[in-house]
Amino acid sequence: MLLVRRRKPAEAGHWSLVGGKIDFMEDAQSAVSRECREEVGVEPHGLRLLSVSEQRLAAEDQHWISLIYLAESFSGEPALLEPEKHAELGWFDPASAPAPLALGAAHGLDMLRAFPGA
Repeated sequence: MLLVRRRKPAEAGHWSLVGGKIDFMEDAQSAVSRECREEVGVEPHGLRLLSVSEQRLAAEDQHWISLIYLAESFSGEPALLEPEKHAELGWFDPASAPAPLALGAAHGLDMLRAFPGA
């Protein structure tokens, strides 16, 4: 799993999936590809929806719905392209994910473990 450690709320300091908001009239898969290019410089291929996750972060006054996609492969070399948003990035074995994990990343990891063929 490619994860980034967030600098800013929500969930500052947590390891998170690459992601962001869907622009007006943009389809979800295009948003995933765009966010991957913008944040870490990779182009995902073979995207498929893994799960939908709802995060209620009352302490941060945040409520998010996240579409979690699985990529079969990618092109490009991962790099931190938005260092103001992310402190670091790393590849992690799903069996030994870093802590703390953002809620969406934890949910995606649970779904990945539940469906090993995913």
